[in-house]
Amino acid sequence: MRQYLLLLTAAAGMAHATVSFSLNPADGAVSGLPGATVGWGFTMADDQYFLIVTATGFCSTFDPASDSLPCQSPTNPPVANGTYADYFGGSPFNFYLSAPGSPDLSQQNFDAVAQTGTGAFTIDDNAALIGQILTGVVVVDYNLYSCDPTDITCTSPVEQVNPVNSSFDFFAVADASVQVTPEPATYVSVLSGVLIVVLRRRSKARD
Repeated sequence: MRQYLLLLTAAAGMAHATVSFSLNPADGAVSGLPGATVGWGFTMADDQYFLIVTATGFCSTFDPASDSLPCQSPTNPPVANGTYADYFGGSPFNFYLSAPGSPDLSQQNFDAVAQTGTGAFTIDDNAALIGQILTGVVVVDYNLYSCDPTDITCTSPVEQVNPVNSSFDFFAVADASVQVTPEPATYVSVLSGVLIVVLRRRSKARD
């Protein structure tokens, strides 16, 4: 599983800024039944600037050097066999702000009710998906500020840190997967069937 320390040069002569980003669970692997909703928590902070998350996605692939928005083009489509709900680009709108070196721990864990974490992925209600692992990457789109953006004296976009590509968007990417699991009753049926076969074989062996 890749966890990224993103080294970003904002402009010529500007000091380097390092963003730490990791998913919760750390390996990005979650599981659920067909029709279930799963998701990821995350921890994120910059060592020098204020950081605000603006959007997230669960994409089949993503290249920060060429893609401009999470899961919004043919080159980085959303993961199939489910629907992803972005907790930062929809309604209600989540607000994640971390001060330099201080991640917003209130957003760390995934909670579908409180709508915390990066977002929610609802697996298609299709039994044919059982046993499959849906793989992709969680993408976090964020902005950096040289001052506290909640302060009215910190204006946007003047105080916003410009990346190399002359956009206000930075991206953090981490591998993620969803394993589609069967109902617990399915396990019981399978185990019961195996047990019956074993008992019958033992009975025949005694006869």
